Amino acid sequence: MSSKRINSILILQAWAMLWVVIGHSPLDAASGNPTVVQWLYDIAYAFHMPLFVFISGYLFQLTRIARNTPYKDMICEKLTRLGIPYIFFTFVAMVFKSAIPAAVRRHSELSIGEFAYAMICPSDGPLSEMWFVLMLLGFFAAYPLWRQSGRWSVALIVLFVLIYHLVPPFRPNILSASSICQHAIYFLLGVLAARYRSERLLSGRNISAAAIILLVGVASDLLMPWNIEPLRMTISLLGILASILLAEVADRYTPRIFASFRNYTYQVFLMGIFFQIAIKYLYKLDLIPNYTLGYVLCIAVAIYAPVAISMVAERINNRYINLCLGLRTDKR
Repeated sequence: MSSKRINSILILQAWAMLWVVIGHSPLDAASGNPTVVQWLYDIAYAFHMPLFVFISGYLFQLTRIARNTPYKDMICEKLTRLGIPYIFFTFVAMVFKSAIPAAVRRHSELSIGEFAYAMICPSDGPLSEMWFVLMLLGFFAAYPLWRQSGRWSVALIVLFVLIYHLVPPFRPNILSASSICQHAIYFLLGVLAARYRSERLLSGRNISAAAIILLVGVASDLLMPWNIEPLRMTISLLGILASILLAEVADRYTPRIFASFRNYTYQVFLMGIFFQIAIKYLYKLDLIPNYTLGYVLCIAVAIYAPVAISMVAERINNRYINLCLGLRTDKR
């Protein structure tokens, strides 16, 4: 894979992470935010998680499937890279929320029972964002499934579109099973996009494939409109496609965009929410004088505080600290 293509994926990851942060940044309840903030919130939740899942599938194809990585090696590496931060930050969130309950909307108590429940049902745990990590582990565990090609890929697309529409979101979201049902189609599309990446982005074949996928999304949304918001899959697919095009344009004209944090998107995801809670609490106490300042701080601090912590950790280069923060331990 060329460095240009790697760079465009880094840009795409950073773009997706920026929207995740924006989605978590409103300072008040949904009805109490300025119109522009609510507008940005709605845009973020229209496509940012499907985009992240698409990117995860794309990278999984390039780094594991295309290299025929043995299942045992792959799953051990993923359990280490994702599982240790999953356990560590769930525990940190429990301690944090039980120590200062006034600063959070979702309270938590420090107990073995609650910790055990959070491990299998993170959506209802002290750090609900961890549903995404557990969902990815589920996708990676299904490694043999993503290696299918040809007619099997078409059959899987049809299957996952049907699951998306016919299986409503359900609670409790044990082992992120509901999230897996809602996002498997995007992971598969990421795998397939990486598998057939050799042609130019705007080649006739790629344009035709994108048009067919969008038509399938629109048709399924119109024919099976139950259990989901109107045209939700179509909007998500359009958001993914638009983001890919923007990343390619940015890679051509501003290749260093997001360079200040794009190598630490996983760490921003893991740690950013804690700094956002702190900013929102300071705003609640009127220690931040106005909404605009608080909102901007909520975005900036959530991005750059984890980057700073990660850079310090890399300088220390302690294996156990790196594992807890989701940093690669093979860096020199």
